Amino acid sequence: LFNTGSSYNNAGKFRQAIRYYLEAAAMLERMGRKKDLITVYDNIGGVFTNTGQYAKALNYNQKALQLARSVNDDLLLAKVLINAAITQGLVHQVDESRRNATQGLRLSRKIGNAYLESIALNTLADTDYQEKQFESGLNRSMSALN
Repeated sequence: LFNTGSSYNNAGKFRQAIRYYLEAAAMLERMGRKKDLITVYDNIGGVFTNTGQYAKALNYNQKALQLARSVNDDLLLAKVLINAAITQGLVHQVDESRRNATQGLRLSRKIGNAYLESIALNTLADTDYQEKQFESGLNRSMSALN
């Protein structure tokens, strides 16, 4: 179900993606598979973000974050924090976005994941730009490229 949802998501068929992700989430909840459920919630949030349904996206970001904080997986938590920060930035929740992106950045550096580090830096740059801190935003954007 998860893979089918991902296939539909990648094909831009978001309604079908949500349907399969929700079915996968229900099954994973019954099975108690927290880490997989976190990924599904995070993906559902991503689909809602991509379709401009930000309130729904934030709801699933919060579900993913709440669960991710309860498991011992820095990579998973970093991904969820950064994805939540991206959505929060899009709805101008700058303080929340900055807080989550900063936490995601710290974890990304801790685990040595340069890809996530660059996404976190770009997300922080976006918050800088929203607050008209252009020099700081430019510096973060340039750091993301390195």
